[in-house]
Amino acid sequence: PGFGCARAMSATRIKHDSEARQQEEKRIADRKRGIIVLVLRYFLDLGYTESTRQITNETGVSMDKVDVADNIDLWTVVQQFEEFYEMKFQRRPKLYRVLKSDEGKLTRGPSMAQALPSLAAGTSERRSSSQRESSVTRKEKKASGKPPRYPNESGPESEGKPPEDASPGIAGGIVGTQ
Repeated sequence: PGFGCARAMSATRIKHDSEARQQEEKRIADRKRGIIVLVLRYFLDLGYTESTRQITNETGVSMDKVDVADNIDLWTVVQQFEEFYEMKFQRRPKLYRVLKSDEGKLTRGPSMAQALPSLAAGTSERRSSSQRESSVTRKEKKASGKPPRYPNESGPESEGKPPEDASPGIAGGIVGTQ
């Protein structure tokens, strides 16, 4: 009698975990789609029609089917992020970095190509190791209230600063500190 009850509870838990995982995947896909829509609208407003067409072809997200909500745009999102970051860390965020001449042009590596899947099919992709590391540093920052400490660095001077040889990316300096 007890064995059957345990099996039913196990099946229920598995079903619940599966539903929770599916909801999380849907939420992530919706967030990615939202970011793409914000970028598409921003590019259209600036007149970059060819870029918009290319992004639409690559992602399957069309401005014919969706558009940004009335109360939001990419400019506002970035502005509010900068204000929040400056309030929390008492310094302005660094949204980009100037590349050294030997770093090359637009070479982001395979992790960036994996980060831009077609969202039309609703597929989910595996997270690369750099994305997993980024989420770990975000969790550390969230827990401590301070900018992340980068790997292979020690001491207070390394807080919030990417390593000198960091490649571009979230943990590598696109959203770092000055």
